[in-house]
Amino acid sequence: MRFKKRTQGLPSGTRVEFLADDVSGRRDLQALCEITGHQIESVHEEDNGVIRYRICLA
Repeated sequence: MRFKKRTQGLPSGTRVEFLADDVSGRRDLQALCEITGHQIESVHEEDNGVIRYRICLA
């Protein structure tokens, strides 16, 4: 998963935005956050179908 690769090595407490256009990816991202301890702070679905996640890294 791109999210995992791109956030490796970033300090704890870093806030990132992750954009997705796949609704089923929400389950995968939630599962990854449960495993890693990251917190999904917000989820916003835009009119164009893009889903914007704001995540605080553990």
